[in-house]
Amino acid sequence: MDEEDFIEFLLSEKKSERSIGRYLRGLTFFSNYLAERGLTLDTFSKSDLHSFKEANTSYKTLPQVFWAIRSYLKYISNHDLFNATREIIGQLYLKDYRIADLAESKEVALSFRKINIRSAEQLLYSGLSVTAREELADLTDLSYEEVTKLVKLANLARIPGVKKIRGKLFYEAGLDTLTKIASFDSAESLHSFLVNFIALSNFGASPPLSSEAFLSFTLAQYLPKIFEI
Repeated sequence: MDEEDFIEFLLSEKKSERSIGRYLRGLTFFSNYLAERGLTLDTFSKSDLHSFKEANTSYKTLPQVFWAIRSYLKYISNHDLFNATREIIGQLYLKDYRIADLAESKEVALSFRKINIRSAEQLLYSGLSVTAREELADLTDLSYEEVTKLVKLANLARIPGVKKIRGKLFYEAGLDTLTKIASFDSAESLHSFLVNFIALSNFGASPPLSSEAFLSFTLAQYLPKIFEI
């Protein structure tokens, strides 16, 4: 890696000196992992990303390491691995995204806590199918519709940055699955749709930046469609 050129790239991305330092340390950590396996930053594969994640689940700053990897892959224009890294970042944050933040009331979060479901990740993978969501509704005494809404929001949160406000925006705009987000002709069309929706509905939040819409659109196309309607 040409470190000086990579630093120039990060500066062009408006990264602070502190962030650049974290990114370089993260890349060094990942590079050392690869070197032990006879690989480099230019020869690793998608499976190596997942192996690295599984080998370092207790590493507290693992999400920061993957943000560094993501920036490096953007720097070298490796779009496939760039998206794979974004998928993993979404997985890491989904694990820490609490139902208490996802739901609109503490009572709903408590209903899931009683059956030992506390994170959006647990909720998503416990409610992928219609039958599973029906069972969750019975166990929590919530309606099937309420459970399905929460599972859909958890599914949308697989896209990094789509949490409480952005998730609610997509859901209320009728884009409640990744398939619907990915169905637009382009990221620009998605962005225009969301801007118009907010203007007409008084949603109460600013529209996403065009760059946010692009990232949501491309990752919605890339991610496996695991949710069953």
